[in-house]
Amino acid sequence: MRYSATEYREKLEEFVWRLVPMAETGSDLIGLGEVIDTLTAFARLEDEREDDDEAVREHEIAIIVGLTIGFRVSDDCVQSGALYTLRVSDEGIEFDVTETYYERGVGSDNCSRSLGFVGWRGSVRDEPMDWFEGAQMLIGDSAAKFSVSRDHV
Repeated sequence: MRYSATEYREKLEEFVWRLVPMAETGSDLIGLGEVIDTLTAFARLEDEREDDDEAVREHEIAIIVGLTIGFRVSDDCVQSGALYTLRVSDEGIEFDVTETYYERGVGSDNCSRSLGFVGWRGSVRDEPMDWFEGAQMLIGDSAAKFSVSRDHV
């Protein structure tokens, strides 16, 4: 099932609110707030002026926020994990996953791939729902870690 850009933004806002208890620093909370504020502003913009390109240009995003939730498990010989990352920028929302694997005596293998993109003007590329399904399984998992990166433009 494909979702619209608006539906993905709504799902993302719900997801970000669920990350709040995992925040460990003030910077984590600020990053979550910046993502929520951006999503809310664009939702309001959609409601007020649907196809007004100038209105979209007027809403400047002066920060790129990355949210990552992931895990790593290991035993005596093997470590593996997955990191689900999203980036909110002036172009839209990008969803990625990085899978890691390390085996003693063999080496490591990392694979990063894009799971989708949702643009501010309504475009949807690929299927970000796979990202949501993987990332949501980690909320509340004691092995999961959460981090925020904030880059001012």
